[in-house]
Amino acid sequence: MLPGADDPSLSSLERSVMNAGVAREGDARIEPLRKKSQGIVHTPPLLARAMALRVDRALKRRLGRLGGLADPAVSVVDPACGPGAFLAACEAVASGSTVRPSGYLGIDLDADAIAMAESLLREPMETAGFRLELRVEDTLGERPRRGVAARARTAVVIGNPPWASKSQNRGHVISEGMLADFRKEPDGAPLKERKIGVLSDEYVRFLRWGAEVVRQSPGGGVLAMVTNSSWLDGPVHRGMRACFLRWFSTIDVYDLGGSALVAREPGVRDENVFGVRPGVAVVVATRPARHGELVEGAQVRYVRLYGSAEDKLARLADASLEPTPVARTGPGFAFRATGPRVALGDALALDAIFPFHREGVQTNRDDVAIAPDAATLRERLEGFVKKSRKAELAPMNKGSGHYDPVIARERVRDALEADPDGRARVSMRPIAYRPYDTRALVPIAPLCHRPRPELLAAMDRSAFALVTVAKDRGDRAWTHLFACRAVPDNCLLSNRSSCRSRAFPTHDPEGRPNLSAEAEARFAERVGAKVPVEALLHYCAGVLGARSFVATHDAALRTALPVIPVPPDAAAFEGLRRAGAALVDAFLAPPGRSAATIGHYHLECASDALAPALEAAEQAYLQAFPRDV
Repeated sequence: MLPGADDPSLSSLERSVMNAGVAREGDARIEPLRKKSQGIVHTPPLLARAMALRVDRALKRRLGRLGGLADPAVSVVDPACGPGAFLAACEAVASGSTVRPSGYLGIDLDADAIAMAESLLREPMETAGFRLELRVEDTLGERPRRGVAARARTAVVIGNPPWASKSQNRGHVISEGMLADFRKEPDGAPLKERKIGVLSDEYVRFLRWGAEVVRQSPGGGVLAMVTNSSWLDGPVHRGMRACFLRWFSTIDVYDLGGSALVAREPGVRDENVFGVRPGVAVVVATRPARHGELVEGAQVRYVRLYGSAEDKLARLADASLEPTPVARTGPGFAFRATGPRVALGDALALDAIFPFHREGVQTNRDDVAIAPDAATLRERLEGFVKKSRKAELAPMNKGSGHYDPVIARERVRDALEADPDGRARVSMRPIAYRPYDTRALVPIAPLCHRPRPELLAAMDRSAFALVTVAKDRGDRAWTHLFACRAVPDNCLLSNRSSCRSRAFPTHDPEGRPNLSAEAEARFAERVGAKVPVEALLHYCAGVLGARSFVATHDAALRTALPVIPVPPDAAAFEGLRRAGAALVDAFLAPPGRSAATIGHYHLECASDALAPALEAAEQAYLQAFPRDV
C-alpha cells in the first residue's frame, strides 16, 4: 500500500487517481525498461496533497493571492502529469473556496497517461467548476510560454517529473538552450567542471522549464517539484543553484532523504518515499511580480525529515513544519544545512599541497576483475581467454554498453602473454580493496571499467598514498582516512557513490615528488627547512587523525577535500608528523584483532597500533593548535 493510501482526508478524486496510477505502474504490458527510462513511478497521494497545501500557503502568504490555488489569477500546470495526481490534489485543496482558478493544465508525452487523466479528471473537475486542459505533447520540446494559460497572471508549476539520466531531449535545441544557464559559474563564466552530464538529467530539464514558466508570468508564481536531491549540494549544480537564487525570492527545501547512496547512523530510520535509490527532495520556490534578477537575493530555508515514508509525508503536510534559513557560504552555496563551518586561518587544501590525486579504481564488475589472490585471478583470466564455459565466467562473456567481451578477451590475452605471472603488474596487481583487505586486480580495460592508468603509474613510483574523500553526504561521523601501498579501490572507504575514495600518492606518474611549490615554500618557512613529501603526508595524516580537528571541522570535511592548517612552528610540525607517521604505519601494518571504524566500514581486524596512533595524533594536534578546539 502506498504511504497514506488509507488516509480519510483524501478526496474521492484523489483516491481514483491513486488506484489508477497503481494499476498503471503494475501493468505488465509496460515493459520494465520503459518504466525506468520514462520514470513511470506512481506519486504517493499524500505527497501530492502535501505539496499542494504548501503551494496554497505560498500563494496566499508570499504572493498575495488570497484565493490560493482557487484564485482567479492563478493557473496551475503539471508538466509531467501522468494520470493526474497533482491536479487532483490541487483541486482537493481549492474545492472548498467559492472562487475558481484561471485553469488547470496537464501535459504528458504518454498518450495512455493523458487518456487516463481525461477519464478520471474531466467530469468531476468540470462539474466542480474547474477549467481543465490536457495535452499530449513533449513538454521539454515546446517553448515554456505555451504551458501557461493565456489569462493567467500568476503561474504555478507543480509535479514529479521523470528522473531519467538519459533524457529523450538531449540535443533538442529548445531544451539544450535553456540548460546553458545552468552550465555557468555563479559569476557567469563557463562552468569549470570536466563532467557536467548530471546537468542533462531529465528532472534538471523540467526544473529549468518550470522556472522559465514562472519567470515569464507577469504576476510571478510558484515552482513546486519533487526531484532527486543531489542538486541541493552537488558541486556541478552550483550554477543551477545560482540561477535559482536570482530567479526566486524564497526557496524552501524539504529534504525527504531516503538515499541508499549515503551512510546513516545505526538505528536511524530513513525510508525513501518512492522506494528508489537516490534521495528525494521537495522544493517550493516563489517569485513575486516585478522580481529583479540582478542580484542573488533569494532566502533559502531547509528542513530534513527522517522516519518512515508515511511519517515524512505526514510531516510535510503539517502546517506547523517550517524550514530554517540556510547561512550563505559563498556564490552558489549549498541548499542544504551542513552545520556550522569553522574558519581555518593559515591553511591549504589537500589538493593544493599534493597536486596529483585521483579517484580509486572503478571496475564496475568486481566479481570478475577482482579476486582474493593472484592465483585465483590468473586461473579466471586464462579460462576467459580459452572461452571456458564455467558459470563463474559468465559475467565476463556478457556484453553491455560499456563492455565488449571480444575486445576484453583480446586485451587480456595480450597482457597474459606479456606478463604471465603478474610481476610486471600489467595483467595483475594488488589492490587495496577495503581497509586491511588487499586483493588481486586485473587493470585492463574494458574488463576493468576505469583502471586509472595515471594512478597505477604513480603508485608504482610511490612509497604509499594517503586516501580520503572529497565529499560525504552521510550522517555518520567523518572517519575517512587511510593509507595504502597498493592502488586503492574507489570504494576503499565507502561503497556509496556519493563518497568516492581519492588517493594522494607520494609521487606523480612521472616519478616526481607530489608536492606543489607553494606548499613546499609555506611549510619550509614555518619549519625552517625543506620538508620531504613523505613527511608532509605524515603531517597531514596526523591532522586528519586528530578527533578534535575532525569534530571542529566536520561540516567542511563533508563538503570538500580536507583543508590542512599550516603549522605555527617546527615543533608543532614535528609532533604531528611523528604521530601521522605512526598512524600511516598502523594503516600499512597487518591487521590485528582490535575494532575500528574507517570510512563507512566498521572493522574487527584493525591494526593493534591504530588506537594508540590516533590518540598520539589527538595530543599532538591539541598541543599545536590549542585555539582551534
